[in-house]
Amino acid sequence: MEPHKCAGPSWYLPDQLPSTTVPYSALGIAHCLKGEPFSVHGWQEP
Repeated sequence: MEPHKCAGPSWYLPDQLPSTTVPYSALGIAHCLKGEPFSVHGWQEP
């Protein structure tokens, strides 16, 4: 419903994501591929 926000659905290999992938999504996929189910990316220590 918002074609200006999405080029369209496509399939990519998880280690070959397009450069337009949202950075935090790409990072989450990278952690998953390494078997790391948890990340604190973007959180600062108090």
